[in-house]
Amino acid sequence: MVADLKTLRRNLEQNPALLASRAFVHTSIEGPFVPAHDARMFFERNAVRVTASSNGRSMLLLPVQFTHCLSASDPKVQVIRAGLIFTLLIFEGTLDTRLNWHFNFFGESSCRLRDLSDLQKLELVR
Repeated sequence: MVADLKTLRRNLEQNPALLASRAFVHTSIEGPFVPAHDARMFFERNAVRVTASSNGRSMLLLPVQFTHCLSASDPKVQVIRAGLIFTLLIFEGTLDTRLNWHFNFFGESSCRLRDLSDLQKLELVR
């Protein structure tokens, strides 16, 4: 867990290879975790579909920019920010979910305000 950008930067300056093996998150996550297998990601209209299998509780770090406007179609799947910009999924057993984009300027826009609040806490914007 990293609390702010300075801590993340210090960790990566000491060991840049950490990005290949660790997902830096801003909230505490309880383990233990087991490796996922057979993971796949498909881009669909207005969504990203993700499938995988696990013999327990697992995490998948996706090369998809995190936003609070993304929600998993499976309510048991956790969607959180990792490494400043990426999306991390936490699931157990079989995963087959769609990450749906919920945002529009005239109704559902509070998710973007939560994104801005995150960026301010991370000291990326003022």
